[in-house]
Amino acid sequence: MRTLEYVEGVPALIVPDNAKALIADPDRYEPRATARAVEILHGGKRVAAHVRSAVRYGYTTEPAHLPAAHRAHLEWTPERLIRWGASHGVACALALALAKTDVLVFDDLALQPLEPYGREDLLELIDDRADRRATVITAQLPVEHWHGWIGEETIADAILDRLLHQAHRIALKGESLRRTAARSTTSSERS
Repeated sequence: MRTLEYVEGVPALIVPDNAKALIADPDRYEPRATARAVEILHGGKRVAAHVRSAVRYGYTTEPAHLPAAHRAHLEWTPERLIRWGASHGVACALALALAKTDVLVFDDLALQPLEPYGREDLLELIDDRADRRATVITAQLPVEHWHGWIGEETIADAILDRLLHQAHRIALKGESLRRTAARSTTSSERS
């Protein structure tokens, strides 16, 4: 309930859908989405409605309806947001900077096993960038082996779904160019 104080609002009805909250019937609400609106119904009665934005990833909340603290953040520039993140820790600032980067390149991804916390961080980073910014990945490990590398099937599915959804994959075949170059250097030194 303290959350409601923080966001300065009280909904008409709170209907949690989390089984961990020991709700006997978790599907008591009925979401309905159209091209113009999203509505939540409970027992046939509309308890929430929100107009959808025509702009992809846009929002339609009127600034006057936002809590004062949230209205203040609407005016923040990306640079100010990164400075704020830096004051809250290096990881926060790095995440904000990576999310803002137009093209992020992972070179030789999957050379080492992925730690459990790394799975979640990678998912969050990929999710923040999906359909918004370009991500380039080079890897020795074929994509069909990434589930094993990521080590957690649900997280692996989520990461690969976001990465491969609109991906342009280029699979290279043949011997490593480094080996070929090393052999030609060795044979030219012998001559």
